[in-house]
Amino acid sequence: MKASELRLGSTYSNASKTARYEERTLIAEGPEYKPIGRGKIDDCVRYRVTAGKRIGDEGNMTRAAFAAWAKSLVSPASS
Repeated sequence: MKASELRLGSTYSNASKTARYEERTLIAEGPEYKPIGRGKIDDCVRYRVTAGKRIGDEGNMTRAAFAAWAKSLVSPASS
């Protein structure tokens, strides 16, 4: 996916056909969600795992890294 296509409140998956399948919902965005060691990159997101082995876990990553991970949109944000 493209970073510009990611929307707060939407859920995405990695589309894995293995035990590593996971869905993540974007729950926040902004520079305060910068992962440790990411220097000057301020375009960051926070997500919650909503399906898969790590359900309930939360994490931070750059928007670009999340876009690279996300292979498909599971459910769009409600309007």
